[in-house]
Amino acid sequence: MVAYVMAQTTLIRLILLQLGAFWSVWLWYIGRAGNDPEALWGLLALTTALFFSTGQTRKYKQTQWGLFWPILWMLLYLLVSLYFPGFPLLHAGFAMLSVVSTLSLWRFGKPWHLGLFGLVFLALPVIPSLQFYFGYPLRWVVASGASGLLTLSGLPVWQDGVYLHLAHYAVAIDAPCSGIKMLWASSYLACALICFYRLNTRQSLLLLGLSLVLLLLGNMLRASSLFYLETGLMPAFFPWLHEGVGVIVFILMALLLFWYGEKHTGSRLAEDLTP
Repeated sequence: MVAYVMAQTTLIRLILLQLGAFWSVWLWYIGRAGNDPEALWGLLALTTALFFSTGQTRKYKQTQWGLFWPILWMLLYLLVSLYFPGFPLLHAGFAMLSVVSTLSLWRFGKPWHLGLFGLVFLALPVIPSLQFYFGYPLRWVVASGASGLLTLSGLPVWQDGVYLHLAHYAVAIDAPCSGIKMLWASSYLACALICFYRLNTRQSLLLLGLSLVLLLLGNMLRASSLFYLETGLMPAFFPWLHEGVGVIVFILMALLLFWYGEKHTGSRLAEDLTP
């Protein structure tokens, strides 16, 4: 019991130290969230991570190397701040890694927890970067899959980059339809479910992989469905149908992710009952 209280006190002191040491990161983060509406989604991920960090499991014990990772990230933050002062996102990344390692020790008894790490990564303003680096490749993959689905349905559709062609029609998979925001949302949901169901590393990786596969399949299905609307092959009976297709696809994805989590509820309960 004494060792447990000492370990708890050590983590509290480390968290307080991090809150003070990373003050410039917190000011930058708040300023970024106030100027960028998309950054508000990051606040949702950060709040979720803090929510799942409350309390602690009975399996927690301090080990000799337990604080290695939080301290390592703090040292890397210091080095990056000194030698790369013009990269605030990089500073915030190392600061967040240090904090989430400590919170992971506090809540789950280990310095690496995929759910918490994923939520903290999503808390950073990463959507513009994801759109810049992965937007076009993702649009190309979605266009390729949608072309295959439409061909299987009997339409002689062919792909040219991010365009789908049918006779004199040419429909583009534009940036808003790349699925980057849906990628963020599905990753957020997967990480939250990992924390809620306390999935182990193998189960967590499978759930993240499932969310990525469902994202690609869902975007291909959405793009092929919208192709009918854009070309007039199917009339748009409701003005909200274009956005509604995306919402329906995401709901189906979410239900499958919840199903996976519920399927592994037994492992979570077994961990809760471990003395």
